[in-house]
Amino acid sequence: MDYLAEERARLAELDSLDSAAQKRIRKSIAQSLSAYLQSLSSTEAPPSKKQLEKPFLPEIDPGFIRETETLIATALLMGMDHARNRLDMADSEIPSLPFEEAVAFIKSRVPVTKAEWNALEPKLRFRAFTVARLAQLDYIDTARQVLVRALETGKGAAETYKQWQTLQTLAQDDALHLRPGYWENVFRTNTQTAYVAGKLMQFQSNPPPAWRLLIIDDSRTSDICRGLIREGKDDLVMASDHPFWKTFGFPPYHYQCRTGLQAVYQSQIDHGTQVENPAMKNLRGQFRPMKGFGGNPVEKESWWKPTPGMLKRAKKYGIADAIADLKKRLGLGDPVAAPSNKGT
Repeated sequence: MDYLAEERARLAELDSLDSAAQKRIRKSIAQSLSAYLQSLSSTEAPPSKKQLEKPFLPEIDPGFIRETETLIATALLMGMDHARNRLDMADSEIPSLPFEEAVAFIKSRVPVTKAEWNALEPKLRFRAFTVARLAQLDYIDTARQVLVRALETGKGAAETYKQWQTLQTLAQDDALHLRPGYWENVFRTNTQTAYVAGKLMQFQSNPPPAWRLLIIDDSRTSDICRGLIREGKDDLVMASDHPFWKTFGFPPYHYQCRTGLQAVYQSQIDHGTQVENPAMKNLRGQFRPMKGFGGNPVEKESWWKPTPGMLKRAKKYGIADAIADLKKRLGLGDPVAAPSNKGT
């Protein structure tokens, strides 16, 4: 079995989901940005600094929240599906479906009971609301900062007008370019975290004696994950009670992490899969996840709870009460933050 090829195929499925979501969500971000720019000035003239100082809270976009929920929910269910089944390289890829049908399709492949889904759905809705609402305001805040800097640099009206026109164009063409890397660092991190959480949920009923990490070693591999490569091997199998898992946890280990996770069962060990026992002293010297990454997203509930960074931004933008109120209405308890995946 070529485990790395299998993991690449699974990653391709996740990438396909991510690309489909991006096409939909970029339109929602553009609409929020356009609404903000129109609130500043209805003419071609850029706004004054006084206008920029006025608070602006965009309307809640139900479509944006629904699309974000579809992305996160499908990633979670995909993780469950991949945990249950060996990947059939010939015909297992998700077919080309309308994005809104993705959840229904992947649910048909995963035996989730009604009670289990009813427990998951409020958490998915809450996470989607938090991520989407913060994304709206992050992009608006970035646009505001661009215009404020143009006014404060003292380069005159020409520079301010240029930046104003650039923002108008981005709102029409591709608002994601206003914040390069935002999609990968926020939406992709949420997707990967939900995906790994789905795998771990599925494994809870039949815990494996060991876990395999698969490191894709190419020009995009980070120095962080390259530290897991030992003697040229692109996988690392360790017993489930190895201290690595309690110390460092599971992927993702950083933004845009592509390291995969697979369960290793006794039958595989009996047929030759080698379980390694690397010393923690050596691992600590070679590998250190980015702050806020790793851990167990199911145990710490980081796949749905807001991180401290998210709550900090929510307070800055004046939506902390709305997030807390939604959490209460969904029956999810007090708005206590999960251990951080940075500010995603």
